Amino acid sequence: MATTWLLLSLPCCFPTLFSRLIDRPKWYIASQGNSNLPLHLREAYRHTLVYVWSTTLLIISTIVLLTRRALVAVLLVTAVVALIRVVAVEKHRKMNMTLHAYDIAFYLSSWPTISFLWSHFRLHFITFVTAVSTILAATVLIFYLDPTRVWRRYSLCVVLLFGFVAYSSAPARIEAHY
Repeated sequence: MATTWLLLSLPCCFPTLFSRLIDRPKWYIASQGNSNLPLHLREAYRHTLVYVWSTTLLIISTIVLLTRRALVAVLLVTAVVALIRVVAVEKHRKMNMTLHAYDIAFYLSSWPTISFLWSHFRLHFITFVTAVSTILAATVLIFYLDPTRVWRRYSLCVVLLFGFVAYSSAPARIEAHY
């Protein structure tokens, strides 16, 4: 929803950049691919939503800055957010524990934890590895198939904008209580 607004408002801000791109169906696909993010970004407090959305859009715009491809950025972040949501729900259902940000780094850096997951949650582990591999393969494929490019100076402006919003909204957010 917010990405749809972003993609629809950018042509007004930068008409020369988007004059030849707006009629392409990829922009519509990119905006619709990310329109399901509100389903995955549910938070307990409204203050947190500004922070979550600005951080998500900051990640998307940073990927656009690095790759110059909006479709790659939107679909990659949407897929990763959906995967994190599925993993969080499954972890809570199977282990009765919530997924924390440090869990990903901890699980991937600890061999005993990986062997524990392999021995006790083999199907889930294989599914996760397959999902990550599929996301990476699809990202590479879309990267090479998408002919549209976004100028880096415009991407940098959007990165700075969402960086400022994310930085400004961080103190206002309310920490979740577990």
